[in-house]
Amino acid sequence: MIYREGIAGPYVMARAAERCVGVIVVGAHNTVAPSPHSPPCRAANPWALLRGVRVITRSYPDPLGAVSNPAVPLHLLTLGQFALVDSEGRALVSTDSAKLLALLTYLAASPGRHATRDHLIDLFWADSPIDKARNSLRQSLHKLRELLGDEALPGNASGDVVLKAALTTDRDIFLAALDAGELETALVSYNGPFASGVVSAGSAGFEHWSEHERERLHDLFAAATETVARRLIAAGNPRRADALARPLLESDPLNEKAWRLRLEAEVATGTGVHLAASVAELQRRLHQAGREPEPRTRDLLQTLFRPAEPG
Repeated sequence: MIYREGIAGPYVMARAAERCVGVIVVGAHNTVAPSPHSPPCRAANPWALLRGVRVITRSYPDPLGAVSNPAVPLHLLTLGQFALVDSEGRALVSTDSAKLLALLTYLAASPGRHATRDHLIDLFWADSPIDKARNSLRQSLHKLRELLGDEALPGNASGDVVLKAALTTDRDIFLAALDAGELETALVSYNGPFASGVVSAGSAGFEHWSEHERERLHDLFAAATETVARRLIAAGNPRRADALARPLLESDPLNEKAWRLRLEAEVATGTGVHLAASVAELQRRLHQAGREPEPRTRDLLQTLFRPAEPG
């Protein structure tokens, strides 16, 4: 994976290295070097894990349209966890400030990072009297300015809220990678469901929005996983394809697309014992759920157990 220095920030690159994904930093003059911020991978040879996966050969433009300050990089984590962190991974907002993080998350994800004050009130303080809600919004914006700097939320004639902070988010890195067609990088950037478990009094509007965004991002992740896994099977690396299917099955044990990937990967590895165990587990789960297999799953199972043609 290749990031331009100061865009993803050292924290994101370190996270990728922890997951044994090769990270390279592209400098100001397109010089290439291993990231000095990335800790050694636990694997003896992390690059060997990338066999069969196309290595990215270009850096991304900043998906946020902001120029990051490498001296003070901030990163908003929304996929699999919910935090605002610095370059060392230290949380900058306490865990009891869910609404403040939710407000920052919504602004960072909004088109143009722009929202009207009335819309934000509807999302986060719909159950409060209007004067109290406006005051709560003012206080929250003041806290964000204290955290991000006054220039992060400048005033404007319309009174609307515009986020100008040099802030990266894992959501934007994930979507930028998909847009660039770099699916392997997208998979590394996706660490779990978007804004999962964020509940705050009066924030039903945000919860409704985040639920739809969570489903959308997960569907994109699942589609990218299937595409990359099939590439790996075709490239002769079915074990890695099987590993990619695991997170989908962990989040939804009845995801038949993921089951088909697992079965096809196990067919390719030639491990009959594992294949038989996986088929039995799939059939057991479907039976417990009172479900019939999808047509494509049924066709695959029939193909797997079709008697061999007599020679």
